[in-house]
Amino acid sequence: MEGEVNLNNILKNLNPVLNEGKYVYCTVDHIDDILFSKVLFLFKETESITVVVKKKMQKN
Repeated sequence: MEGEVNLNNILKNLNPVLNEGKYVYCTVDHIDDILFSKVLFLFKETESITVVVKKKMQKN
């Protein structure tokens, strides 16, 4: 696989974009019930799976 491997070049050329809004980090044991169209990030960790989704604001 080809690609940039020099970390200084990678960092120099980053153009990050901030996703506006508030987000929730949560952990789950199984991904069977996750609606993947709502997932922003998913991290597989040793102890569980961390999912990041946009926080839904409820009206009072």
